[in-house]
Amino acid sequence: MPQIDLPLYTLEIAQHQFSVPDGSTFIYSKAAEEDRAVPSPNWFQGISETHVNQMTLSLEEGDVVALSQRGGDTKLSLHDHESIREALEAQPQPVYLDITGLGHGTWAPFIRAAEGSTSDLRVVYLEPREYMGWSFRDSQRIYDLSSKIEGLRPLPGFARLESPTEGETLFVPMLGFEGARFEYVLANTEANVDYTFPIVGVPGFRPDYAFYSLQGNRPSLEREFLHRRMQLAKANCPFEAFQLLQELHSSHTGAMLKIAPIGTKPHALGAVLYALSSPHTTEIVYDNPVRARGRSEGQARVLVYGVSAFMRSPQFGAIA
Repeated sequence: MPQIDLPLYTLEIAQHQFSVPDGSTFIYSKAAEEDRAVPSPNWFQGISETHVNQMTLSLEEGDVVALSQRGGDTKLSLHDHESIREALEAQPQPVYLDITGLGHGTWAPFIRAAEGSTSDLRVVYLEPREYMGWSFRDSQRIYDLSSKIEGLRPLPGFARLESPTEGETLFVPMLGFEGARFEYVLANTEANVDYTFPIVGVPGFRPDYAFYSLQGNRPSLEREFLHRRMQLAKANCPFEAFQLLQELHSSHTGAMLKIAPIGTKPHALGAVLYALSSPHTTEIVYDNPVRARGRSEGQARVLVYGVSAFMRSPQFGAIA
């Protein structure tokens, strides 16, 4: 398997070329709403002949997950980052965490636990070939990716206990296709439109996806001229999203940064990484959507992100 290209920390590869090295650990979703989130039988057959520690991750009742392998289950609280850190460090390294089929509230605590850990965490994400449910009948629902929104609450382990700073608050929604989610977070965060900077994934997973994102979010972007402050970051690159957040934050000295990762999972990974690098002046707000089943079809590129390597880099430590 090719090495991650430093200093980009990202490996982009065709799915049929992706393999997990011998002696490592691969963690993936036990139950997912999309076929692409579960490795194919052919892929499993290919790694069954190697010495790879395969583990599944599933959300139990409340904020408890089960990390399972042949020897049994390990139950972990998503709020107990020390236990998650110990679980990661106990596995053969490096650890590949496939977030394709995992909810933000499930995988984000593992990223948090990897900070300062001796483990070598690498995040895997498999792009879809196509999203399902495309329609121009409703500009707010270009794609039917979520069935409902459960409401704003912090990701496990990312709740802010101290009061916000007295300065201005920058609001940065990271947009996907679902305009209704953008509308919801705008209405429920009391964001100052003069300090709202939407991020759109450009270039997208496919060239036309940026157009669909703009189409789906158009009513909210046009309101109060939010499109004038629109920012662009590559849809499948968490590190480019991280850098953009860093630049926005550093350009407003003393400001609080509030991020709503309602777009791509790679962008959400960038948001989580930035919140970890600047914990006292950054907050993540998330609307906790219930994902629609069969929301995508097919499999495209595999992305492998060197998360631990990035968190040990000078850029991660350059807090705004």
